[in-house]
Amino acid sequence: MKLCKNSLKEGINYTPDFRTLDVIVTPVILADIHNRHFYHNLSYQEEIGYSLEEVPDLDMWAIKAYPDEAYREEVIRLWNEKLKIAQRDGLSYINQVAKVRCKNQTYRWYDIYEHTLGEVRVITFLDVDQLQVKSTDLLDLLHFKRTVLSSLAHDIRGPLSALQNILKYGEKLNLSQKKWQSICLKMDEQINTAFSMIDATVIHEVGEMDRFQFTPQQIELLAFLEVKVGCFANAVREKSLSVQINVDADTVLIYDTFILEIMIRNLLHNAVKYSPTGGKIIISATKTDTTMQVMVRDEGEGLTKDQVDTLMSNESARKLRNEIRLGFGLGLLIAKESLERYQGKLLVESSPDTGSCFTICLPVLKNEM
Repeated sequence: MKLCKNSLKEGINYTPDFRTLDVIVTPVILADIHNRHFYHNLSYQEEIGYSLEEVPDLDMWAIKAYPDEAYREEVIRLWNEKLKIAQRDGLSYINQVAKVRCKNQTYRWYDIYEHTLGEVRVITFLDVDQLQVKSTDLLDLLHFKRTVLSSLAHDIRGPLSALQNILKYGEKLNLSQKKWQSICLKMDEQINTAFSMIDATVIHEVGEMDRFQFTPQQIELLAFLEVKVGCFANAVREKSLSVQINVDADTVLIYDTFILEIMIRNLLHNAVKYSPTGGKIIISATKTDTTMQVMVRDEGEGLTKDQVDTLMSNESARKLRNEIRLGFGLGLLIAKESLERYQGKLLVESSPDTGSCFTICLPVLKNEM
């Protein structure tokens, strides 16, 4: 009997026709005791794609499937450890989850099983890509929540500790009025930061549970912005900043007030914090038939391309432990997610030493036309 079509022509003595394996929807590799492949079933060819000529043995398979050398070495190490345990305990199979690069250059997660049947090693691939991605997303989400809680605790502890010290030792310190004003200014800034974080976190968490009620309201933009700028009056005054609001008095938009407030507060906080003494902050708005844009421009230190990419990435707020210090803040990242969840978008133009321009893009609803 001749070897079947998908078998190697040399070096293998197996003669059965393995084409019955082609009815199995799971990718299958058959190898001999010397790790040489002699059959790939149809599902393997369609999903993973490497031919017998391209991966004639497990060594070449590892090079193709795990191109990153460090990852490949780790996969092989764990596989060999499991193989030793199976041999010691008399088990006929081992399995391991790994991320495989297919011939078409895509990556998929598989739970890879190897069963030993006599002198034949049967290697099967159970597709767990969606499950693994969901598991990774869940771990990222848990990490994200821990990061948020840690940041919240830090932001809230600061102003509370300062207030506690004032209540305890205020009279004994005999501070001058100027010193009191300086302390109050810093506390005000810290409290604003804490409120921004708390509000952004609340709307983000409630939104993820689908419990947030998006409520579009008519907003007189100039008056709205003047109130928000007023929240930073002390910091603006201490740094001698100039804040210009170039918005017509009759400019009206329809959007959820709470979400817009969180975004504006976070943008103003960053603009004030990172502007140089004597710098200028300009707030403006433009409107087309379909879009309202609110822009906050500053003359601060600006962001690098990597920082902008991190902010704009949809995955950024899930991987923040090292990003919180990058200059745009955790609160802004969380607020951006909420904005995008409810029809909005945030654009960024920035470069080091030239400042930043953040643009909130909102849809023009029918009532605004």
